[in-house]
Amino acid sequence: MGMRLGNSHAGGTSKMKEGKRQGRNRKAFGTFYSNAASTSGNCKVTCSALSLSVADGTLTYRKGSDLIKWENDAGNTKYIFSLRDMTNNIVSRGAHLLTFTRGR
Repeated sequence: MGMRLGNSHAGGTSKMKEGKRQGRNRKAFGTFYSNAASTSGNCKVTCSALSLSVADGTLTYRKGSDLIKWENDAGNTKYIFSLRDMTNNIVSRGAHLLTFTRGR
């Protein structure tokens, strides 16, 4: 009777998968996280699909997640970007420059 056939309850597997996903994202986007921390979230975003051409703003993110929220300096425009769609991620002259292929 004491044998388990590999079936576990849903709560245990979802937590395990989420932990693995966060660890994988921390490795894949480690450069982004360190650049964002060094510039305190201030950045310039370019996204041709959203007609954003070097727009200043502030980003908020959670380490281990692939989604970031960007808000322009005026506070009237907000977008969500996936780090998987990021094509450029550099710090130049104290500004965090990000380029995305798409956003929502």
